[in-house]
Amino acid sequence: MPEEKTTIKKKIAKGKIWFKIHAPKVFEEREIGETVGTDEASIKGRVISLPLSEITGDITKHHINLGMKIFDIKGEHAYTEIVEYRLAKQYLTRMLRRHTSKIEVINDVTLEDNKKYRIKSVAITISKADRSQRSAIHRTLQKEMETRVSKAGLPNLVLAFSTGKIQKEIAEFVRKIYPVKIIEVRKIELLKEKKEHEEAPKQEK
Repeated sequence: MPEEKTTIKKKIAKGKIWFKIHAPKVFEEREIGETVGTDEASIKGRVISLPLSEITGDITKHHINLGMKIFDIKGEHAYTEIVEYRLAKQYLTRMLRRHTSKIEVINDVTLEDNKKYRIKSVAITISKADRSQRSAIHRTLQKEMETRVSKAGLPNLVLAFSTGKIQKEIAEFVRKIYPVKIIEVRKIELLKEKKEHEEAPKQEK
C-alpha cells in the first residue's frame, strides 16, 4: 500500500514541486501540510484554510478556522502568515436558543502591522434582553473590544481569541448590564486598501 501511494504522488507531481507548508511563527512554524506548484512564484500568496485543531493538535479548537497566506519560501519549505480567523457557523448556531438575544458588533481597527482589519464579535444572552439592554451590551462590547485590540499584533490576538482570554475579560463588563451565555469573536479579516488616487466615476452630460 505505501508503494502505491508513493507512485500516485510521483505521477501527480511530475514536472511540479511539492512544498512543505509551515504554520505561522506564533504556532512554532510546525509543518501542517503540503502544496504543489511549478515553482516558488506559483504558490507565493496562496491561502490555506485549516481548523486550528489540525495546527495545534487540540481537538477542542476544531470550530476555529485560520486562513494562512504563503509569504516566504526557502527551498521546499513554504512559510505562512495569518490573514483570517473564522468560527464555524454551526458552533454559534448551537449556542443560540429560543428566548435568547444575539448582539453582533463590528470593529474596524488598525493593528500593529499598520493594516486595517474588521473584527466581528457576538454576544449571546442567557435570556431575552430588551432593546435598551441590547443597546448597552452593543456599546460596551464595541468599546471593550476596541480597547483590547487596537494596535495589537494579529498573531498574538488570534492566540488570545483562540483561548477565550479576551472574550472572558469583556464578558465580566457585559454581565454588569445583563447575564450573557457567551461572547465570541466570529471573524477577523483583512480589509482591502482603497486606492488613494481612484478616479471618480464620470457623470453623464
